[in-house]
Amino acid sequence: MTELNTEQIEQAKIRLVQFDSLEIYNKWIWATYVKKGLSFGWKSNTEKNYDYGHWNNLILPHSNHFAFDHGVLPFIERHSNVKSIWNELQKHIGPKCLIRAYVNAYTFGTDAYFHTDDNKMFDGKKVVTKTAIVYLNNVWKPDWGGETTILGNDGEIEYSVFPKKNRVLLFNADLSHSARPLSRNCPILRAVLVFKIADKIDHNEAFSFILEKTKNVKHSNKTFFEHLLNTTLLLEKRKHRKALCMAGLYHSAYGTEFFNFDNSVDFTRDKVKSLIGEEAENIVFEFCSIKKDRLSTILENKKNHNKQMHKDLLHLEYANLLEQNGYSQYNKKLWLLQQEIDKNKE
Repeated sequence: MTELNTEQIEQAKIRLVQFDSLEIYNKWIWATYVKKGLSFGWKSNTEKNYDYGHWNNLILPHSNHFAFDHGVLPFIERHSNVKSIWNELQKHIGPKCLIRAYVNAYTFGTDAYFHTDDNKMFDGKKVVTKTAIVYLNNVWKPDWGGETTILGNDGEIEYSVFPKKNRVLLFNADLSHSARPLSRNCPILRAVLVFKIADKIDHNEAFSFILEKTKNVKHSNKTFFEHLLNTTLLLEKRKHRKALCMAGLYHSAYGTEFFNFDNSVDFTRDKVKSLIGEEAENIVFEFCSIKKDRLSTILENKKNHNKQMHKDLLHLEYANLLEQNGYSQYNKKLWLLQQEIDKNKE
């Protein structure tokens, strides 16, 4: 990779570097994330109703409610080649925080559109980000199109680059950019590995506390922390309000019918309220208080919860079981929950 010092990286809005050490990881990225796991419909710009989507494989997700650094979380350990590329990249751009990682892929007719990336607000604070695009194609011809184009403040093209092998394009995420359409003559899939990067992320107290207490606790074939965060992200994906999503992060804090852990004594109601708020804590408390026949109790509302709490518990149990449904063992329970959820829609 071309050497760049930290000052050059910080001052440059756009940098193109040659990532020659990618060669040893490239075939594994293709085999693991491009040839398997792609789904269609990911949109580059959701505000444009003519954006019909492209191919995507989300490897390391982010939250809309709090920022976290995947570099210090257990998820990246399950993606060893992505971790290796990330570590290699940091040798040349300096230590950074990793917000999310994914593969995007395009064929002729799956167009992307100009957009900006992740300068989102977390806990009232703006997290300033950069985007790093790692180009994965072994061969690329100019007549195939597919260049990455970045616009200047005047709306004119400021920078454009073909997706050639082992290149990394690094740029400020607030710059409008797009993968340009592939020509009819292009016979292959255009694929890129994307890292969303921040200089610094301060984990909020609620996130840091649950991480510290659960990161070393086993839960099925993963850590307890992974289960909790995955449950939260599933609730976010289903577009639930923040209080329910935060309840997902703490949903087993007091122990449940099926799972107890040694650190549960550290989770007093006052402590949890101070971390995630009273509304979210009430959901957690009610969920954990069902110590017998939880599914039927929630489905039939045996504890006579009000309508909102009943709906929250239905959605929380759905996300909780879906996160653990790797072998489809909870399909029937999920179907029953979905039927009741549909009945309770306003």
